[in-house]
Amino acid sequence: MEPYNVVIPEVHDDYSTKNVLTMEYIPGIKITNIEELDKKGIDRQKLVIDVHKVFFTMLLRHSIFHADPHPGNISVKDDGTLILYDFGMIGRLNNETRLRLVRLYLALVEKTHQGL
Repeated sequence: MEPYNVVIPEVHDDYSTKNVLTMEYIPGIKITNIEELDKKGIDRQKLVIDVHKVFFTMLLRHSIFHADPHPGNISVKDDGTLILYDFGMIGRLNNETRLRLVRLYLALVEKTHQGL
């Protein structure tokens, strides 16, 4: 996902069905494995910011969301690249909902209730 440092494994359609999504395996460090992240020199503060940017970009710019974003579906390559697994459950936002989320996010950032 441009311009962020993130990779989404390729889907193997020949091995996928309506109920099973088979994706390329990309090895990575689970985002909750603090010891391994530190050992590899991954900047955890930058990681938090990167995850935030990627998920909010999906929501607010592209109107899509990963519907199963638990720690098992988010890893990091040794070079700090995010890996987002399991895009079998995604959703789309209509424009009205997307705009409401933008207003909510701005209100939180600005610490105001104006515009909600």
